[in-house]
Amino acid sequence: MLALLGAGGLAGAVAATFAPPRLITWGFVLYLAATPADVLVRPGFLSPAHDGPAGDEAVAVPAALGMPIGSLASFLGVGGSVLTVPLLRRSGLPMAAATALANPLTLCISAPPARSS
Repeated sequence: MLALLGAGGLAGAVAATFAPPRLITWGFVLYLAATPADVLVRPGFLSPAHDGPAGDEAVAVPAALGMPIGSLASFLGVGGSVLTVPLLRRSGLPMAAATALANPLTLCISAPPARSS
């Protein structure tokens, strides 16, 4: 997943270089509006999506999500943790684990675009 996050980060940075500024601006605004609604409405972020203690039924996050997460985060400039923490919480991880894992994931997303500029 880390390699796919990095590849997605590079793809998003390249796409943002050629995209109209308004597209990036409004994409960022829409993402910021949708994220709070998503974490408040769908189960799994504020409250467990399953019965039992958090983390007991954690499911693996598909590695294939690395590319779209990296691309979107890099394209919009939102940082990978804005996308990965809710995803990891919904997979059943406790908040402490989700936030701890988000830091290296964000590094994988941000390193390729920094090198391409």
